[in-house]
Formats: sequence, structure tokens, C-alpha cells
Amino acid sequence: MSTTAAEQQEAISHLEALAQIVSDRGFTAKVVQVRTSVTFLRVVNMDAGQLSEDVTIGSYDGEPVYVYSWGDVICPVRHLEAAGERLSHVLTPDVTAAK
Repeated sequence: MSTTAAEQQEAISHLEALAQIVSDRGFTAKVVQVRTSVTFLRVVNMDAGQLSEDVTIGSYDGEPVYVYSWGDVICPVRHLEAAGERLSHVLTPDVTAAK
């Protein structure tokens, strides 16, 4: 599926907004643009480097949504804070499980 330049720029804007939210939560985030691939947001927990996630923009019922790397919808892009919370949950180790 090809996207127009306007759709690509809109996706980048949504990913940059999410990057700011997760950065404010202490994660490292960077929008990655590769010519031959879909633009995505790489989010990394630097305290647990093996915990990272690549988020893309998709569509669900005609609405733009954030999408996990495994294809599940995180939430609509209009729920930016919820997306930040869900990514924080996925990227934070459960320290009680290690005990």
C-alpha cells in the first residue's frame, strides 16, 4: 500500500508527538525513516536495553491508530496520553516477577 506525501507527513507528526510523550516518561525515542520501509518510532528503555518497541501508524475503521510491532492496535492517535501509558507498561520490566 503506497501513501501520499501528505499521509506520510501526518504519520510522522503523530509519531513525533508520541516520541515527546514517551521521552517525558524517561524513554529514548526516535522517528526512523527508511526509504524502502514504513516510517516508525523506535522507543527504548535505556535502563533495560533489551526492552524496545517499534511503533507505526495504521488505520482502524478509517481512523489513524498507533500500532505495536506485532500488529496489535495500541489506540487511536487522538488518545496520545493513553498510547504513552501503554508503551510505558510494555517497556517497563516487572521487578516483582524477578523475585
